[in-house]
Amino acid sequence: MRRILKSIWYVLTLRCEEADRIRSLAQSGTTTRIERFGAWSHALVCRGCWIARNQTEKLEALIDDMRGKEPLTDASRGRGLSPEGRARLKRALDAAAQQDEK
Repeated sequence: MRRILKSIWYVLTLRCEEADRIRSLAQSGTTTRIERFGAWSHALVCRGCWIARNQTEKLEALIDDMRGKEPLTDASRGRGLSPEGRARLKRALDAAAQQDEK
């Protein structure tokens, strides 16, 4: 019972900084279910975190889409983007931002 109450308290008192940290760590799979639920529920009531969560999801989708169209290189393995990769990412982000404005 104490563990459940502690988990509920954690979810209810989660701060934006902690939710952002959890959102970043969730990509590597190093978070617990209660942490992911806390970050998700925090985003439901915090407009800034909701926007950040949506932007992160869009960026991840764009990156996944880009990786699906070309073979993995040193740049796409996280060792830095090539100038061409940076230009493609910037174009994709600009297009997504224009689409959001519509």
